[in-house]
Amino acid sequence: MMNSNLLVQASEKLAEKLLAEAAPQDELRIQWLFERALGRPANAAEIDTILESLRVLEQQFLEMSPASKHEGSGSPARSTDSLTLSADALHVKSVDGDSGATDEPVGQSATALQLSSWMVICQSVLASSEFMYVQ
Repeated sequence: MMNSNLLVQASEKLAEKLLAEAAPQDELRIQWLFERALGRPANAAEIDTILESLRVLEQQFLEMSPASKHEGSGSPARSTDSLTLSADALHVKSVDGDSGATDEPVGQSATALQLSSWMVICQSVLASSEFMYVQ
């Protein structure tokens, strides 16, 4: 279930919507996600965990990006080009605030790095037992 095509596609669409509609602060984005997916606000521990996960994911995606493999550079280069995540064969698209996802270079609303990271967070929330089972 966690890596099903349906869940991956739903996570991508949810992340695109989150980046287009939610406030630019990560804490408010987390609240937006929890309210939409789980019908409740996130608690402080959940916010802290997700914020840390976002930082780790962003770093990992930076290290995976083709731009980070520049010869002789001591630190990964930041690229705003679209990333392809080979682990799940996810093709990350840029987000354009009004028209949704595009296959063009990353727009102003979100970078491929942000979208990739938020897709993983959305996938985790959608795969959670709290999302799948009514209490």
